[in-house]
Amino acid sequence: MEKRRSEILAFVAMLLLISLNSCQGQKTAECGEEDRVALLDFKAGIVKDPSGALKSWTGKDCCTWKGVSCDSSSGRVVSLILDADPMGQGNSVYMSGTISESIGNLSYLHTFILVRWKNIGGVIPSSVSRLSALNIVSLDNNKLTGSIPSGIGQLLSLQSLSLSGNLLAGPIPKSIGNLQSLTSLNLDSNRLSGSIPSSIGNLRRLSVLTLNNNTLSGPIPDSMGDLKQLTTLHISHNFLSGKIPSSLGNMSMLAELLASNNRLSGSIPESLGLLSANFYELYLDQNLLTGSIPESLMKLTSPVTINLSQNKLSGNIPRIPESSHLETLVLVKNSLSGDIPAWLGNLPKLRSLQLSFNSFTGRLPNSFGVNSSLDYVFISNNKLTGSIPESLGDMPDLEYLDLSSNQLEGTIPKEMAPLKNLRLLNLSFNNLCGMIPRGTPLEAFPASTYIHNKCLCGSPLPSCPSH
Repeated sequence: MEKRRSEILAFVAMLLLISLNSCQGQKTAECGEEDRVALLDFKAGIVKDPSGALKSWTGKDCCTWKGVSCDSSSGRVVSLILDADPMGQGNSVYMSGTISESIGNLSYLHTFILVRWKNIGGVIPSSVSRLSALNIVSLDNNKLTGSIPSGIGQLLSLQSLSLSGNLLAGPIPKSIGNLQSLTSLNLDSNRLSGSIPSSIGNLRRLSVLTLNNNTLSGPIPDSMGDLKQLTTLHISHNFLSGKIPSSLGNMSMLAELLASNNRLSGSIPESLGLLSANFYELYLDQNLLTGSIPESLMKLTSPVTINLSQNKLSGNIPRIPESSHLETLVLVKNSLSGDIPAWLGNLPKLRSLQLSFNSFTGRLPNSFGVNSSLDYVFISNNKLTGSIPESLGDMPDLEYLDLSSNQLEGTIPKEMAPLKNLRLLNLSFNNLCGMIPRGTPLEAFPASTYIHNKCLCGSPLPSCPSH
């Protein structure tokens, strides 16, 4: 899903570039010799080009070359755009080589895009820092190595910087905080290390920040809360530690907060409940978070997905208003307790409820029935008692139901037999008894669906004893 987001961001950038670039058909001046030589040096750094992208790079007028656009009056090169797969069709023919230092001689360049070539390696030339006119740099999905040049902070006109999907290592330069025109910063899927510089809080126009899949460590800087225009914050799959700053609640435009698979600790700040109606996706799973789930967070009506699984959270599930847009609630592998609230079955848009591996007690609510939109119910490995409610048979769209490893008793309701869309069922390791209702799909599931109960019988288990 994150890869798809990166592709969408790249596509949006391309649309922006089309509006910024001068049209080759409108040019009246030929390109200057200095620019032509710089481009030929760039071409010389490409050792293989089976795609044929650079075949047109011959002749005197470089403004006619593929991927090159010039200013119509001066003839100076203003953009270089080479996308291996502009239509997203899965191109498998990639050029190989490195980026020449001569790229820094294209002094009027405002757009530099070299994406999805897979085998473009070497370092990002330090000469890029001389290109003071640059608005957009995108070098995604190559094999670039080395570090991000510290001189990147000199590109004061830069609005979009995207270096995702490379092999870049070392720290994020502190000088990145100088880029106060930046609206999009994508550094995900590299090997970046060190801490997130506090200077990142200077990027007051930033709307997209993606740092997923690196080896970043240390705390989330408190200054990040100053990014009032930020809509997308992706910092998952790193080694970030410490508390989640309460200042993040100040990001009034935030729509996505993805911070999965880090080492974040402490409690979830109540201030996250201040996030706006734009907020729809929260992933804090696979961390070391403790304490209770903030009531303010659950009162937000805007989130579509909340994933707090694999932490050390305790207490009850705070009430969620019926006006909520919540579709997916994942609280797996915590230390949550108490009854499973009946109102969960009445949330009009809730489709996936995942509460496995906690300490919930009491009965499964009857509200999981005719008024429920639930398709996925995972409540295994808790301490539920009582019988399976007959109302589950009123959920014709139910596809996945896992109630295993609880203390459920009684029979499997015959009302569940017509659940034709049920693709997965697990009732093992309970105290259920009696005959498994006949018919598909209940009889078609493997025996492992029903094993380790008190006295269940009938297909696919051994036949029930005759009386």
